[in-house]
Amino acid sequence: MWYVEKLTNSHPSPHLTIELGNSLLIKVPDMEACVKSSLIGLEPHQYLIVNIPLGSDLEDQLKKYKKLNVSYMSLGTTYEFESNVLGTILKPARLLFLSYPDTIIEKDQRETQRVSCHIPATAIIKETPLNGIITDMSPNGCRFVVRIPTKITPYQVRILTDVHLSFALHGIDGSEELLGVVRNTSIDRFRISLGIEFENLLKETQDKLRDYLEKLIDY
Repeated sequence: MWYVEKLTNSHPSPHLTIELGNSLLIKVPDMEACVKSSLIGLEPHQYLIVNIPLGSDLEDQLKKYKKLNVSYMSLGTTYEFESNVLGTILKPARLLFLSYPDTIIEKDQRETQRVSCHIPATAIIKETPLNGIITDMSPNGCRFVVRIPTKITPYQVRILTDVHLSFALHGIDGSEELLGVVRNTSIDRFRISLGIEFENLLKETQDKLRDYLEKLIDY
C-alpha cells in the first residue's frame, strides 16, 4: 500500500550535504523518542527516501501526521529540517518518501570554527587531479567543491577515500600540500561536494591555517 502527494517549491531548495547510508533521527509529533533511520536514496531538490525500521512506532504515526522533524550529523555538524511525508511503500521494502527540505538549520558541534572562503584548489583523487574551490575551512578540514568531471565518476568518490589537496593562501608564499580523507560527499546535477578531514598535519601547518583563518574572520 502506498500513497504519494505532489509538492512544489516556490524557490530553489538548499543544498543538502548528506551521504547515502547516513543515519537519520526522525521525530514525529506525540512521540517521546526519535526513530533512527537511514538515507536510502534521493533526487536532489525533489525528495528523500529513508527506511522504516522494523518494530518502530513510525509506521502507525505516519497515518496521523504528514510533517516530520529530521536531523543528522555530518563532519561534526548537526543538520535539522522539517519534511513532508510524500508516500510510503511497505513491500518489497519498508520505505518512506520525504519532501526535500526548504530550510536547513545547521548547528556546528566542532571544537574549531569553520570559516567561509573561496580558495582555488586541486584535489588528487585516485590519481586524477580535480580543480575546484574550497568553500569553507577549519584547521582540521575543509569542504571542496568541483564540477562533475568527465574523467572520474561521482560514485568513485566515497567516504574514507584518500585525497591529496594542493592550494595557495592569499598573501602567503608557496602552496600548501595536505593529505586528507573524504568524510562526507554530496552530489547534485552539476557538482560534487566533499567534506575532507586533514590527516597527519604538522603543528606548524595547523598553526599557519589557524592564523590565516583568524585573519579572514577579522576581515
